[in-house]
Parts: sequence; C-alpha cells; structure tokens
Amino acid sequence: MGEQVPFSKWHGAGNDYVFVELSRVSQETAHRLLERAPELARRLSAQHTGIGADGLVLLDVDAGVELRLLMFNGDGSRGALCGNALRCVGAGLYSGHFGSAPGREHYQLASDSGVHAVRIAAEGAAMVAIGRPRFEAERIPMDPSRTRVFSEGGTTPWEIALDAAGEIWEGLALSMGNPHLVLPLVHSPAELDLAALGPPLEAHPAFPERVNASFVRLAEDGAIEQRTFERGTGETAACGSGACASVVALTYLLDLPLGVEQRVRMPGGELRVTIAEDGMVWLGGPVERVFWGHFELDVEGL
Repeated sequence: MGEQVPFSKWHGAGNDYVFVELSRVSQETAHRLLERAPELARRLSAQHTGIGADGLVLLDVDAGVELRLLMFNGDGSRGALCGNALRCVGAGLYSGHFGSAPGREHYQLASDSGVHAVRIAAEGAAMVAIGRPRFEAERIPMDPSRTRVFSEGGTTPWEIALDAAGEIWEGLALSMGNPHLVLPLVHSPAELDLAALGPPLEAHPAFPERVNASFVRLAEDGAIEQRTFERGTGETAACGSGACASVVALTYLLDLPLGVEQRVRMPGGELRVTIAEDGMVWLGGPVERVFWGHFELDVEGL
C-alpha cells in the first residue's frame, strides 16, 4: 500500500488542472512526486483513464512567496507558466484551500518564469500579474531564419509569416514567459480545424521549444474571440498567457489603449486582460474548484 496523496481539481474558464500541495504529504512521497511528475501528469491528465485535465501542478513552499507552481503539461513536458493555474492558486489561497494564510488581499506566487503578484478582487476572484512581454528572439525563443520576417522584434512583437499545414500564416511572435504565436483573422476562429492546424504550428521549426498558437479576431462587440492550441496539451478551453499575448499583439496592431480591461472570449468562458501603464500584463476571469480527493502513490508510481 502506498501513501494517499490529496489533490484538488480546479479550472479557469475551462482550462483545468490537478493540483497537489507537496507540504501535505511525507518528504519521501514529495520526492517521488517530483521525480515522477512527467509520468504522473500524463496519467492523471488522461480523459478516460485518469482524472482528466490539461496538466498537473505541484505546489511547493518557497522562500519569499506563498507557493511555487511546478507545472507539467498533459504530455508530461514542463511548462514555465500557466496564467489560469496561477489564478486558481490565488483564489485557493484566499479561500483557504491552499497554503496557510486565507483572507488576504495580496499574495506572491512563483513560477519558472518569475514571481507574480496576486490581487484579490470582489468575491475572492484573483487578478494575477503574468509579467511583461518580451520580444527578443532568444527570449521567445524563435529562429528568425526559419520564417519570413516583415518586422523585427526587440521592443515590439515580431511580424512573421510561416508555412504550416499547406498554408502561409501571418502572425505575431512574442513571449509572455512562454512562447506565443498570435494569428489575427478576419473570420471567426470557430470556423477553423485546430486539430489539423495546431500540430504543425506548435512544432514549426522556427520555434525550437514549440509554441502556443492562438487564432484571434476582434469581434463587433469589442471583445477578442480566441482559440488556442497549447504546446504539450492541444486545444484548451482557455489559455491565460495566450489571452495576454493576444491583447499585447492586438494592442500593437490596432493601438488599443493601455490601462483598459480587454475581454478575451474563449470556448470555456471570458478572460479579462489589462496592460498597465508600466507594461505589466494582468489577467483575471472565473475560477472554480471542481472536486477533490486522493490517489494512491505506490512504490511503482500510481
């Protein structure tokens, strides 16, 4: 018999993750969870044979912040950042489901991409500072020699064109702590076959660490319509860092005003993104704890 590992499943606009706090298991089990995290992420994320999720997030204690998020995609690959997971943990800290300091208005969380401020808004909703966009090719990372470049980055998104799925796609490349390709459309993203388009874009040779590909359109009501094919997961119901990347890209293209909340409508719900005057990008939107329970971690793994 192995140790019973407590977990909870949360989602932000349908972007769902399994969360495990390492402080709530023995040190030996915590070590094995970290060691086997890629395999565990694949097993738990499986829709029909596991819990079903877009990935696994291990929560660790870290000096200077409330919790550090160690994020693993559904295919077991490590993710540097997940905006919706950060929001879920922020809401969970406030409600007392995570950590040991409920009810505060401000928290600090850490991811592989840095430290993130969390502000608690009305009814426990968490607004998270995702970060400032980066446009240097090496920070995305992107190999410009593998694309057609219309406008070089550095202080603005790269404007590029690339060949994928037998078509030429024009888009904007940038980093929000992870690589993003934003592809503006004149028609609704709902019309696209992302199952066919997503894989060749995600794995395009211009992006050595793969890329999150988001198809966007500015709708008649002023909201941004978006579908995202995430690296390591596939199409998700929502993508927090992808919503931030799209607002950054469309602010550059369409001169959207800073400091104004932009609505990003995704299949799972609506996220809200604000680019502050200092360049920090904030993300908000709905979160929900779906269920919780235990799984058994034996000597062999699950």
